[in-house]
Amino acid sequence: MRDRQQTERLYKLHCFNIVLCCYITLWQLLHIQFLNKKGISVENTADFLLFALTIFVKQVYNNSITEYCNIQILMIEVSVHNEQSA
Repeated sequence: MRDRQQTERLYKLHCFNIVLCCYITLWQLLHIQFLNKKGISVENTADFLLFALTIFVKQVYNNSITEYCNIQILMIEVSVHNEQSA
């Protein structure tokens, strides 16, 4: 019981506000926009953001920000990278 109370106290003390940055290529973004125009991509866009969030949470966990931390996503920022042909 004492361990659980200590864990809950730690959880409340450690709160991180995070900006989630997603990186996407211009081609992928145009594809998402094309699907949106066809009325298809609402799910695809949600899946992309969920995938990015899942990868981010795994990275945070693997980098030893413990499960006691309260992580709050403030904003999702999408960076578009233009693909250059060599």
